[in-house]
Amino acid sequence: KTFGAAVAMETFGDEEGTWPLMGKIYTWGDNYLGQLGTGDYASKSRPSIIRTCCRQTLNSAGRVVCTKNIDQENITGIATGSFHVLAWTSEGVLYSWGWNMFGQLGLGSVIMAPTIASPSINNILLSSGELIVEAAGGYAHTLIVSSSGHLYSCGYNNKGQLGLNDQVTRRA
Repeated sequence: KTFGAAVAMETFGDEEGTWPLMGKIYTWGDNYLGQLGTGDYASKSRPSIIRTCCRQTLNSAGRVVCTKNIDQENITGIATGSFHVLAWTSEGVLYSWGWNMFGQLGLGSVIMAPTIASPSINNILLSSGELIVEAAGGYAHTLIVSSSGHLYSCGYNNKGQLGLNDQVTRRA
């Protein structure tokens, strides 16, 4: 089956894959760390679109309700680490999901789980007016470039891979 021209295609691990097509993300492969972003940990043998909730709010009854699914976003870029995925939108919002043992998803102390199976908004604090325009994932770290050229990093830093002149792991 043809899905159209891929904006970008990257693979991670031995079996997984992601395609952002027409602003949507298709994933397939192994999913034991939630790296497919489908909200579960079940592996997928065929490409399927991610439709999980990515923005939530509390309603008047105090219940969490979904206000937007990831397939409603205009995804303009995608990057993968070993077992985590980063996707950013035309509005400069960054989502991340998958393995988070060292804080490589950039979710800070808000979500300190070892794995996140659904896209979550990244908590990298940008200066006013900055948007995320590029990202890259390593084994257990993430690098993010803003529209003003600033470089942000988070995750495992045992060899100084965050570029901060130390070896301190950072969650955001």
